Amino acid sequence: MTKRIFIITIIILSFYGCAITASQKKAVNQLGQASEILGTIISKELPILRKDTIEMNMISLELKGAVHPHKLDSSFNHKTLNARINAANALASYGKLLVAFVEGDQTEIIKKNSEELFANISEFNTKASTADFNKISDKYTQLTGKPFVLKTFDTKVFLSVNQSIQGIGGIFQKAMLFYYHYKKAQYLKKIVNAYKDEINIICYLLMDDFSNNEKGLIRDYQNTMDILENSISKIRFMKECCQRKTAVKGYYLLLENKNRMNSVSNSVELTLKGLIDANNTLARYLENRKASNIADIKYLTTKIKDLTESINIISK
Repeated sequence: MTKRIFIITIIILSFYGCAITASQKKAVNQLGQASEILGTIISKELPILRKDTIEMNMISLELKGAVHPHKLDSSFNHKTLNARINAANALASYGKLLVAFVEGDQTEIIKKNSEELFANISEFNTKASTADFNKISDKYTQLTGKPFVLKTFDTKVFLSVNQSIQGIGGIFQKAMLFYYHYKKAQYLKKIVNAYKDEINIICYLLMDDFSNNEKGLIRDYQNTMDILENSISKIRFMKECCQRKTAVKGYYLLLENKNRMNSVSNSVELTLKGLIDANNTLARYLENRKASNIADIKYLTTKIKDLTESINIISK
């Protein structure tokens, strides 16, 4: 009797498409890896941009450029930077969590990454300012043509998803391997649906920060370079040796930073847009076992490859 019930259960679960397909797993894995790489790149780049900003402003200040001595980090202050790093870490942990769901028996890693994702998004929602959320609204409307409605981060919803994940991998599930994969597939769909909008919100803000046409961090970085360029432009009229050395140092720093900005900022902005599109595609794709157009996810993996190569080149 028990054996018959077991067989019937498996047949029913199979009929309703309990586990995700091989192509869905591939799509989840691709988006997960891309999100993890992008989040890691941004979290590493932001402190570098802050360091560069301080160095450029110090040189401009020495050359009597238009720099406020008490704002050498310009917009890259600790409060703003912490919110952005939390946002980038959330992208990375989201990616790690997706990959863990489709790579074999990753029960403990799934639990760990789920808690990490919740912590990072909670931190972001706590540290992001009203001005940050206004930027998100502006960027969303600019790209979609629709008004943006900010929903309050509901910790209960996200905690309930996290807590339900704690039940994965119990003795019963491990004994019934098929049921175990069924539960993982269900929780994967819950994670994507629960966090999709939060991840997209983060992407909209970071897109604004890395767009040279906006008023975000990279625009401030460009302004810092403009001030430095103006400060060193009169090098041939400088008579003091120390002043000329400072100007030459500023010149080389300017060239390096222009290269970094041109290589990174545009690529990061486009890749974030790709992540939004791919994230929305994945949410639809996981609910539809039929063949779907996942060009957005494939495009994202291409952008991630290009961005990674750019970072590797300028870091050598």
